Amino acid sequence: MIIFFPTLGEVSKLVIDCSGLLAQKGHSSDLIKNDTQKKTVQTQLRRLAREEGDLNKNLSDLLLLLEGLLSEHLGDDRLSFNMMNAVREVLEAYRQSLNSS
Repeated sequence: MIIFFPTLGEVSKLVIDCSGLLAQKGHSSDLIKNDTQKKTVQTQLRRLAREEGDLNKNLSDLLLLLEGLLSEHLGDDRLSFNMMNAVREVLEAYRQSLNSS
């Protein structure tokens, strides 16, 4: 039996989607101001899941956006920084487990 694991891009997209912080209807953000920017982020997420282009750069850009949205939502830069460190550590551990199998 062959077991397939989700790609790092797919797992990263899931983490970002599950945060619930991406632009939602009626939610204003200094980082995602309009529908055009929202669609751009959605396109970036699709490309990340498919691992199109430079995976590391795309992931880094989206994680920076997530950190900004988290900081905006929480109002505490220190807390959002620590939470993002945990997210980065989980994704890096997943990357290492994919490379070792």
